[in-house]
Amino acid sequence: MTPAVKRKRRQDPRQTTFEFCRCTRDDDSVTVAPVSRIVGGPMPSAHDRGGLPTGEPIDQTSLEWADWEHLVNALVGVLRRHDLINVDELRRGIEAMVPAEYESSSYYERWSASIEHILVEKGILSAEEITAAVREIDAKWE
Repeated sequence: MTPAVKRKRRQDPRQTTFEFCRCTRDDDSVTVAPVSRIVGGPMPSAHDRGGLPTGEPIDQTSLEWADWEHLVNALVGVLRRHDLINVDELRRGIEAMVPAEYESSSYYERWSASIEHILVEKGILSAEEITAAVREIDAKWE
C-alpha cells in the first residue's frame, strides 16, 4: 500500500481550517480518511464532530421512538408550518447548548431544548409559561 496525502485549504471568515485527506490505495480500492486541523479561532464545540477519527463502529440499528419524541418531531413541523421556527434556528439552538448538557441529551432532548430557547427568545412564550405547562403535564402523569 502506498499512502498519498492531499491538502486543501478552505477559507472561513471566522478561522482558517486546513483539511487533509489521507488516501490509501490498495490494488483497485481507495480509502479516504479526512483529518482537519484548525489554526487559530475557537476550539470546535461539542456538536462539531464531522471528520473526527474514531475506532467505534457506527450503530445503525433502528430504535423505536418514545411517544414524547413523536410529539417533539410533530411540534417542529407545526412551528415550521406557521413560520415560527426554521431549521437554521433549530440548529443554532442545539449548537448553543452547554457542552455537558449537549453530551448528556438525546437527539430529541436537544430539539426540545432548542425549541424552548427559540420560543422564549422570540417572545412567543415565557420561561415561566413553559415551566408551568411542564408542571401541569407532569402532574397528569403522576
